[in-house]
Amino acid sequence: MKLNAERLVPFCTTILARIDKYEDISAQIKEWCESGSFNPQGKVYLVDCDRKKVKMFSLEGRKVATFEDDYTFFALIRFIQKVKPSCIIDFCNNPFSKTVVFFSHAGCAVCQKSLFSLFFAEAGYKKDSINSLKKAVPCFFNESKPGERFVYRQTSDSEIPEEFKELTENQIQEEEKLVLDLGSLPENPTGRILWVPKRTTARGMWADFKKLTYYAEKENCLIDVHFKNAKAKKRFDSVFFIKGRKMDLDRYLNPVVCENLSDAIFKKDAPDYKKIIFSFGMTSEYFKTKSFLKQTGKDRNSENSPRLTITMKTGKYLK
Repeated sequence: MKLNAERLVPFCTTILARIDKYEDISAQIKEWCESGSFNPQGKVYLVDCDRKKVKMFSLEGRKVATFEDDYTFFALIRFIQKVKPSCIIDFCNNPFSKTVVFFSHAGCAVCQKSLFSLFFAEAGYKKDSINSLKKAVPCFFNESKPGERFVYRQTSDSEIPEEFKELTENQIQEEEKLVLDLGSLPENPTGRILWVPKRTTARGMWADFKKLTYYAEKENCLIDVHFKNAKAKKRFDSVFFIKGRKMDLDRYLNPVVCENLSDAIFKKDAPDYKKIIFSFGMTSEYFKTKSFLKQTGKDRNSENSPRLTITMKTGKYLK
């Protein structure tokens, strides 16, 4: 049995197409948006590479809403970089589209299998799948091909789909087991920790999140995560969407959005955090927070005072 182990749920998708396939791809996107496979908060941008035209698809009350706009070459590149697509799919396979893919800064790229896709894309599709969304990226859809079964990524036995509960251990191959790769949520938490993710890049964010879930389980705590603004939160969210782990984002993390980290820690209704964990080195923000803790008398003078630490690149738990 061939296994399709990935199920991607992009937050923002950009698709590149030629003028002769523009309407056909538009119809496929519309069908995808209206299906249960699509992220209801998601957006799709279809780019006509011949006319430099962009068509946007989104859902409003389960109906697809669209708009179109025209761009110059450089304006198109800037536009795609600005929307920060979780995934970009190239159905053109020409120098122009490859340039767009290269400069898109997308979370992942899907291109026709070639030397270019080998070096600059995370996934490739066969030539006979060009212009077919379902064939090129079947991981966008809930349906599976005959003889295939999706791995449902869950973190709790109580949430395992019924179709899996009925299977015996011998019926499930080793590589097909449910992915239980995060720490357990505490049933009776005794506190909270505040996570400060990297400010400039999403690199390593998923690895830090996995470590935090095990650490929070060990400390019997829930996790808050601080963002300076909505834009930073959207960039953070896209990492979870492209991995198909939006449900884990909602389950494990409570977002705290405010410009200053000190507000999240010291405002009147702020929790008494057990620890404040930075996903980067000892920067000015780290030392500024440490200084604030000293000024307010919360600098490890008591057991209930928050302690500052940073994530470690090795080891199962934070140190």
